[in-house]
Amino acid sequence: MFSTEIMMSVSDMHPIFDADGRRINPDGDIVIGDHVWIGFRCVVLKGARIGAGAVIGAGSIVHGDIPAGAVAAGNPARVIRRDVTWRRNLR
Repeated sequence: MFSTEIMMSVSDMHPIFDADGRRINPDGDIVIGDHVWIGFRCVVLKGARIGAGAVIGAGSIVHGDIPAGAVAAGNPARVIRRDVTWRRNLR
């Protein structure tokens, strides 16, 4: 379940090279598991992996691994709770 104003990017949109001509900012896939809830105005960056059933708090910036069934929030997003479940209905 995705809220609004979410940004996802699998690259930096421009290459950066070191003095030897090797690219230092390669692109990376984003992997999102089943039944994930991503909150309002989140940013999900290249290389992010969000496990099934996870919840990402509003305004978070995700760039690493978020395990399945975790709640993560912040900049950078960090796990603040584990072993949760969620559903769309209010009851």
